Amino acid sequence: MNTLRTRGTLQRGLEQVRSDIVHMGSLRGKRRRTFRTGLKDRDVDLAQQVINDDSAINQLRYTIEEECLELIATQQPAAGDLRMVMAAMHVAVELERMADHAEGNAEITKRIYREPLLKPLIDIPAMARIAREMIHAVIDAFMARDADAALKIAQRDDEI
Repeated sequence: MNTLRTRGTLQRGLEQVRSDIVHMGSLRGKRRRTFRTGLKDRDVDLAQQVINDDSAINQLRYTIEEECLELIATQQPAAGDLRMVMAAMHVAVELERMADHAEGNAEITKRIYREPLLKPLIDIPAMARIAREMIHAVIDAFMARDADAALKIAQRDDEI
């Protein structure tokens, strides 16, 4: 009976981590859209919003890491469950890193918004579309625990 209770606790913990990863991905996606619109429209207020929202994504990363470490310490996951926990930590770090890049780009947008564009922003929307597709796909692959799908997504890096 104790093993069943422990396994249930582990599964609930894993589900919470997975839910937080999906939430983090959606926050990051919202920031990307806000940044892209701010850059295209040269909107300093939208750029500032991206900067202000960074702390929420940072905090969610730390929450996910804490949840993962707690699962490792208290539930001692093995095999696939341990790989899931470790992958979740890695995904959280990478999503937070992407958000940090958006924040840096928003800072640049604030500095250059009065300067004329050297060329039209044609490539950025295309790059954003590919990145959006890849992020959605990688979160889906993570949720499905599909390593083959994740590998195919990584192979799309050169498109960007």
